[in-house]
Amino acid sequence: MGLAKNSLEEASAERERLAAQSAERQQRLRESTLRERSLTERARLASMMHDGVGHHVTVMVTTAGAISVDPTATESVRRRCELIADVGREAIGQLREVLDVLSAPADAHGPAPAFGLDDVADLVRDYRSLGVEVAYSADVPGVVPGTTGDLCYRIVRESLANVLRHAAVPRAEVRLVADDRVRLTVASPLGPRHPPSLPGTGRGLRLLAEEAALEGGDLTAAPSPDGSRFVLRAELPRGRGPGAPVGRSAA
Repeated sequence: MGLAKNSLEEASAERERLAAQSAERQQRLRESTLRERSLTERARLASMMHDGVGHHVTVMVTTAGAISVDPTATESVRRRCELIADVGREAIGQLREVLDVLSAPADAHGPAPAFGLDDVADLVRDYRSLGVEVAYSADVPGVVPGTTGDLCYRIVRESLANVLRHAAVPRAEVRLVADDRVRLTVASPLGPRHPPSLPGTGRGLRLLAEEAALEGGDLTAAPSPDGSRFVLRAELPRGRGPGAPVGRSAA
């Protein structure tokens, strides 16, 4: 009985070992397949962004530049066109960086530069110069490490971009509070039921909500109960690792 028991235990251990090896092989196969698909998708996205987005932004910058030097344009129109051209040139530069990343092997890059909470003030200034009335307040003692600062920055950027695109009145209130967790609120007035708006993909906030969930946080965006405002609320962990804010703004 003892020998039989030992034999059964050895057989069971061998089955577990073989099962673990099989699971490891399957995992490596899945990772290889996902990597191949990722590289293919990155190449496709790089081509689409270069041929589509790059072309349209270049046309925008060229047109705005031409208007800014038109002798019949008023000083106000010239200033706004110069601002459009400057923002467009910055967008082209950032697009070039993205294309470089998409075109390179996935393991050829270190950690991507990240924005931080200190960059939000510059972002607010940029949108004010575009005509959005932004009331900004922050109560953030100490440093918010890790990816949280970068995610907050991108949430504010997407929110203000939506205000610029869709709001009947381009006005927003941005509030940042950080203690054990980081809490962000962005509120803007709701206008008519079908106000004119600039085009957008409709995916920005949804993707950011997924990122917030992956970080252990939460993001919601919906009209207020009285229907007068559109309110975004995000609650995120203080941070999981060292960040690398680059101290730059992007409208």
